[in-house]
Amino acid sequence: MSQATTEEDELISTVLEEVPDRPVSSLYDVACLYTACDRYSRLAESTIPETMDSEAVSKVTVATDLLPEEESNSIVAARVDLSGQDPELADSPVGVQNYTEDNRFKLGYLKNQRKTSSATDYSITNHSGTSETDVETIAHDSWGNRFLRGRFEVWPHRDGAQKIAESHPDGEIIHQLAALGEDEDAMEELAEALLNTVDFEETRALVTVKIRLEDDGDFLWPGEIPVLNEAAYECRREHFRDGISMSDAEPTGEGTGFITGTDGHVIGGSPGILGQFGKLQPELFPDLNKDDAWRSRPLKPKTAIVVDRFGSIIDEFYTGFQGVRFYLLPYPETELTAETFSRFYTDVYKRLEGASESEFEDEIIELFERKVDIDRLVEKSAASSDVLEEFLGDLEEEGEGGLTTFDGYDTWLRVYGLSVAKGLDPTQVFVDEPAISLGSLTDLEAAYHNLGISLQESELFGDLVERTDYVRPSQDVAKEVLGGRWFYSTIATSPDPDDTSDTDPAPDDAFLSLAGNLVKGNKINADQLIELFTLKIEREFRNNQSNGNGEFPSNVVLGQYARLIALANTNLLSESNIRYTCEHSGAFMDSSTTGDLSRETRLEHFIEEHDALATPEARAVFLLGGLVGRLTAFQHRENVSRKLVEQHPPSSITKQSITSVTCQVMEKNETYAQMEEGRGNMNKRYVSRLADTMLDKQPTSWNLVTQEMRWLYSLGVAYGKSDTSNYTEESPDSE
Repeated sequence: MSQATTEEDELISTVLEEVPDRPVSSLYDVACLYTACDRYSRLAESTIPETMDSEAVSKVTVATDLLPEEESNSIVAARVDLSGQDPELADSPVGVQNYTEDNRFKLGYLKNQRKTSSATDYSITNHSGTSETDVETIAHDSWGNRFLRGRFEVWPHRDGAQKIAESHPDGEIIHQLAALGEDEDAMEELAEALLNTVDFEETRALVTVKIRLEDDGDFLWPGEIPVLNEAAYECRREHFRDGISMSDAEPTGEGTGFITGTDGHVIGGSPGILGQFGKLQPELFPDLNKDDAWRSRPLKPKTAIVVDRFGSIIDEFYTGFQGVRFYLLPYPETELTAETFSRFYTDVYKRLEGASESEFEDEIIELFERKVDIDRLVEKSAASSDVLEEFLGDLEEEGEGGLTTFDGYDTWLRVYGLSVAKGLDPTQVFVDEPAISLGSLTDLEAAYHNLGISLQESELFGDLVERTDYVRPSQDVAKEVLGGRWFYSTIATSPDPDDTSDTDPAPDDAFLSLAGNLVKGNKINADQLIELFTLKIEREFRNNQSNGNGEFPSNVVLGQYARLIALANTNLLSESNIRYTCEHSGAFMDSSTTGDLSRETRLEHFIEEHDALATPEARAVFLLGGLVGRLTAFQHRENVSRKLVEQHPPSSITKQSITSVTCQVMEKNETYAQMEEGRGNMNKRYVSRLADTMLDKQPTSWNLVTQEMRWLYSLGVAYGKSDTSNYTEESPDSE
């Protein structure tokens, strides 16, 4: 065995000490795994400064948001000389430079993961904040003294820093910094020096110190001075001892570590990975005694630090949408061995960590994807092999790389999923799923691809599939679901269209709850989904009318239809009055033996193959919508100003009104038929079926509810409006 291999094995063995000796079973376990990967990355791949020990390097927070692509003035450092009898500022009291890969460890930055605008970090190096801060505030922040002067006037007096100052052999360094902070003239000189040195007005920066300890020695960064590192660690330990306690009671005690399972001294309840167990959310602990916080979520001190470090790592592993972050955290499904860790680190962690937010979803999918089996897809779709091969060939030419599907059946990985709104106070965690249901996403994507191909090749909805992005056979459904976007364009996003006062994400936001159900493998409530669909159609139609075009949103209806059928065909839709499953026979796709199908035959096939249209009342509503759609298309051709669908929008359809609406629509059809020479049976395929089904029984005794009627009516309108393709008609009368 080579020396390099031996060193690598020893390093892996060292970092795995932080990971529980069992298969991953909680988000805390995931945190330990990713923290171990981060530590391994620093120690194995980074050039460790000679002036820093490996332990310090592994604990430092890297402020990735400040790593510059150009000049950024991202470090502001006070320069202090402690080599003489009394502490003093250097001849050049302030230095400004960029935060880079070369100095990122030397600053000894240790972040407070739940830092607010008024909070300070654990280390003497402090981050100015997420937005730019003006130079005068950095020089002297009179409100909280958080920045340049605060490195001397505030930080050395923190409990953790004072404790180390009294116990560490080099504790005098902290005392000297505090003494310099008591020199008002020196502090005013320091602030004035910054204002006179820089030529910019504001910046985002790490505010820190550089210290000379020996005559003619170099100025050292805080990370190069062990006592300052220890003080930062102690400040962090002091923070953990506070736990989630809201009183002065001691938040520590003897117990069993939540992760390690070992007995001993434990720290007060951790606020959790993203603060979801913080003191602002005590309702998450039904029997929480705030005076004994250490009983609620006990962590061994070392483990608590590991979990906290994960807070600076997790933000490399998410995709964002509508103010919500969707964290996707793969992990091995078996117990971690050195070999498994090495594979995970190389093939998963480094691959995802280095991806930008826009690339992250693609990288996640590629970890699990596989090429679609053409023969298997043909068997499921009943479509001809030639049609599918031609379709896939077109995708290849367009650079799509062929169809792929998200495959979770034969993989060594699972994925932990979280959806989080970090901008809220406290942080809201909407979905917390330890094992995303990859299998259900695989089936859903296959069903969606199958339906999309059928719709595109059959032209059931004309060229609507090609003209919109609401249904795309090549759409990465799993990617859209994991990113929270798959339903967004087809549902109403708020139950109250007039309520714009609260735009913050909430747990009951439909696009969040629907995506959450799917990643858990749970069924979507069919009644809720239909209600969201109909509300979306009504809003879109109303908006179109107010904008002056009055166009019915057929594209939205088509997108809803595709999602509904895909969900139903994969058993991801709950039971309701209507079964929405559909099995295309393939008759629309293979015309080599049947010849061009008439629109009469196509309508017959469509009704027969959709279980939602199995009852006379469902067919009646759909056919009424289809006739309205046909007549609306005719009115567009004739430049009629107020279209029939505007006179009878989906919102007007109820059990009480549908008979009257049907009579008016059929009268309008007859009027237009008389106007058109030789077309006395205009739209016969709709009219004859509609008369038969409507007479079956009184609408007031139908089992359909109002929202179901309105959505089936909308589907009919979208179908009828598109029922104008180049398929030949059997006779003029059948038109």
